[in-house]
Amino acid sequence: MERMDMEAKIKTEYHLRHRICQVCENGLSSIDEMNLSSCETRVDVLIVLWRSYEENHIKLLCEPFYAQDSSFYVDEEKFAQTEHKYLIALGKFKNHVVELKAKMSTSRSALITVEPPAIIQSELPAIDLPRFSGKFEDWIEFKYKFQSLVLSRGELSDALKMQYLLSCLPNEAASLVRYLPVSADQYEHAWKILSVNYQKNQVIVKKHLDELFSIKPMQSKAASEMSRIITTTTKILNELEALGRPTKYWDDILIHLTIARLDSQSQKIWETLVDNSAKPIEQPSTYADLKKFLDIRQYTLELLEHARSE
Repeated sequence: MERMDMEAKIKTEYHLRHRICQVCENGLSSIDEMNLSSCETRVDVLIVLWRSYEENHIKLLCEPFYAQDSSFYVDEEKFAQTEHKYLIALGKFKNHVVELKAKMSTSRSALITVEPPAIIQSELPAIDLPRFSGKFEDWIEFKYKFQSLVLSRGELSDALKMQYLLSCLPNEAASLVRYLPVSADQYEHAWKILSVNYQKNQVIVKKHLDELFSIKPMQSKAASEMSRIITTTTKILNELEALGRPTKYWDDILIHLTIARLDSQSQKIWETLVDNSAKPIEQPSTYADLKKFLDIRQYTLELLEHARSE
């Protein structure tokens, strides 16, 4: 009886997944021709379908035989792919609704007034500036954020960029350039002084490696604990890649370190997947394979926690 009930839920899951994909694909292919009412209806239908799909999936996860079924992780991957399609389509539909409403509002305004609006001179908007901690290992991240937010803005003068830079620095770092006049011709000089002092790649690499090897194991079988390990590892690898370190060749080390930090059940599931893999022996699992597994596993833990809390 339980098997039959589970099979019914699986069929429902397949049907809802197919309907969601249909609504997404058909809608996106004709979004430019949609009027406001049609687009709003598409959003409502998509949300209702997704809620039904998610609710059925959570019930399926609670089935005692489902996690032991060979298609379990295949279905989990399809669920993640469907969610991705749903979120992209929903975002585009909602943006289209906003654009259509804005056009309607503009059209109404044009009917009310025939005089052109007055041009108002406004100040530049405030920039949400990053703060540099003063630590070597945080310099690269600060450098890229500051360059993206400030250096790339051609409308800002070098003198203004210099003021922005000084406002982002802690006392120790600021003391290196505080003696320089706040002027356009000193900005590049200040940036070079800071780069020479803080972009010590060997020191930064060592600190990131120390952090990578000191990540604590999962303290409980919780999605948040798995997320902590995934997020911290990804952050460190991104920073090492930015420094030109060959992290793409570190698969064996990264897999060994990461697996050792997982809960025992997740370790066993990973080992089972590796043992049953169709890959030939000469093609061992990569860190990308593990990362894909961890993303699905984390999402599964989140759904299980949600189901238990209800």
